[in-house]
Amino acid sequence: MFRWADYFNSGKGTIMKRVALVTMLFLMVCGVAQAQPLADRLPADTMVYVGWAGCDSLADAYDQSKLKKLYATEDGEAESIGQVIAALAPVVAQEEPELARMLPKLGQIVDASLEHPGAIAIGIRPQPGRDPMPRFAWIIDAGADAQAVHQQFEELLNDIRQQSGEDIPLALSRDGNQVWLTFDMGPVTNRADSLAAKPGFIKSFNAQIESPAIWAQVDCAGIIGFIDQMVVAESGAESYETEQWRMVHDMLGIQGLREITLTAGFHGADWRSELFVHAPAPRTGVLAVIESSGRLSPEALASIPETASIAGGFQIDISKLYAWVYDMVGEMEPEGQQAIDQGIAQAGAMLGVDVKAALIDGIGSDWVYYADRNVGGNGVAGVVIRNQLRDPQAAMAIERLLTIGNMIMQQELGSEDLHLAIKPFQHGDHTVYYLNSPLISPALSVDDNQLLIGLYPQTVVSALDQQKTARSITDNPKFNALRRQLSVGPEYTGFHYVDTEQTLDSAYSNVLMMNRLYLGLADMMGIQTDPLSIPPIQKLRPLMSPIASFSWIDKDGFHMRSHEPFPGSSMYGAGTSGQTTIGAAALAGGIMLPALNRAREVSYRTASAANTRSITQACLIYSMENGGAFPGSLGELVAERVINPRVLFHPNSGKKVPPHLTDINEIAAWCDANTDYVYLGGSNRLPGDALVVYERIGPSWTREGIAMAFGDGHAEWVKLHEAKQLIKEDKRRRANWE
Repeated sequence: MFRWADYFNSGKGTIMKRVALVTMLFLMVCGVAQAQPLADRLPADTMVYVGWAGCDSLADAYDQSKLKKLYATEDGEAESIGQVIAALAPVVAQEEPELARMLPKLGQIVDASLEHPGAIAIGIRPQPGRDPMPRFAWIIDAGADAQAVHQQFEELLNDIRQQSGEDIPLALSRDGNQVWLTFDMGPVTNRADSLAAKPGFIKSFNAQIESPAIWAQVDCAGIIGFIDQMVVAESGAESYETEQWRMVHDMLGIQGLREITLTAGFHGADWRSELFVHAPAPRTGVLAVIESSGRLSPEALASIPETASIAGGFQIDISKLYAWVYDMVGEMEPEGQQAIDQGIAQAGAMLGVDVKAALIDGIGSDWVYYADRNVGGNGVAGVVIRNQLRDPQAAMAIERLLTIGNMIMQQELGSEDLHLAIKPFQHGDHTVYYLNSPLISPALSVDDNQLLIGLYPQTVVSALDQQKTARSITDNPKFNALRRQLSVGPEYTGFHYVDTEQTLDSAYSNVLMMNRLYLGLADMMGIQTDPLSIPPIQKLRPLMSPIASFSWIDKDGFHMRSHEPFPGSSMYGAGTSGQTTIGAAALAGGIMLPALNRAREVSYRTASAANTRSITQACLIYSMENGGAFPGSLGELVAERVINPRVLFHPNSGKKVPPHLTDINEIAAWCDANTDYVYLGGSNRLPGDALVVYERIGPSWTREGIAMAFGDGHAEWVKLHEAKQLIKEDKRRRANWE
């Protein structure tokens, strides 16, 4: 049987791997550059679908678009993607002459594919008792060019087969004007059995776009169902692994996901895209946490000035996120909740506040960010984040947290030559804290129970001084015009807005620099690039208009709709778009991350202590039938089926018994050689305080302490210096017992 993994890992697969890489690049371009076409010919069990309308059918929309004005040159249109691929041939000719010969043919196929309507489909065929079989189809509805496109594919495949010496299991066929390149996936003849007839497929594509260019959909329910089947097939319906997967499955609430759908295309002269996550109510797990945040409040929007050139808002309700994590830990390890409570109590004693009330519940769920010429300039470096605190105690808790964080940082990083620290200074009635680091200097302050965060103390100070007026982003006529144009109501849960007419001047030089970084490397490698791939600024300026995206939630699922002058125009928003949102979320989430990481660490400690207790109790059970003696090794407990092998591994290590081991004695030997615990042996006559088993010291998670279990069956987590003393003392005492 042909196996893709064996083929690509063989020496003959070297050329093919590179051809595959170029093909993947083409598929990525299809996904972002240019279609519900051909869905009636694809099987209903297709899991990933990407379709495009084809340049020919979009000619009228393209002619009136800003995209054409951007790339039109005095000599006509810019180079096609296929021409760019073909241009790589001379560069690779010396080292890979076979690949160089294939690239022009691949370029022709790429151009033909983009010119005509087409689709990519991916599926999976389960095979009982064997690995599942991937399924794939690349279809081009080539019209009058079908014969030529078929011949181009045939020549390319023949070249690949000749050079590899393998019979590549791809089928090439023609169905009228359609050219099909497939692997275990052919056209369906009955529309009722097709993807187009599948419930939820067409319904999900309801985008308000005048001339769609791209359609894409991921069948989440199908993929999750397939994973369910695979877990049961590999591990058994009643296995520990299946039980854990079902638990995670339920806690995340992913069974509520149906499809993720993307549509993009021309809307007038501009470009519009819509994303829809089909997850009907009622929702559970993390989907319910996202849903519960609700709309951005008017108070949060009011804190963004009307003159902001970059603005946005999102929801992270730390209180609800914490409650979900707390419940999840309780489901997986009931004692983990007790450990989290202890960790929160210890942190509270250290800070002198109720951490749960002040920090977890006290930080608001509405987060907004903005850049304004009166605060930090129009660039992304001048962005300020605001959060309206729910509890005044939160401000005091944050200040104390910074003080303690400063002490820890100085202990870890402090030296005679390095003085990295969080420093405070007074600005009027406010204390501003900043990190004295190079390049950026993150800072924060609290103003009237409002948390302000920025990349520099200057931006935070300017935000504190900014005159509060009644006019906010909701009074900005450009912002409101875009919201109406996108048909978004007042119940949106998040948004991102960039006035590129303001940001272009400050962003343009950064875009040139990043563009030249990549093109310069290409030029040095001998690839001829277009020196004006980024148009001159005077050509860009008249094409610029504000960018906006809005997200909201309804009974059907999660929506996002965006509008911009042309694809890629967000990079002229001072490098914002996704970067600002992600960066803002990262800064905000960073406040909670240490607490969540600590909670996870504490839960792992509890789980490891439970492992050592289970081992000790298993030894006691074993001793009842073996004259009071404990087993000679932990593997004996596995071989005798007294204990589950998973108990012999720390939850942080990720170790699992290799699936190829099926004999219980082989499994026992492997566990003995790889366990994360040191077993001391003994008998049921050991003193109650004698050590039986403890964590092996060395891994990173043992730097502060380890789990240990004792002769009376109890277990606990012990600080490292105390644990080492106990081990030393137990060794001395055992010499006397023996």
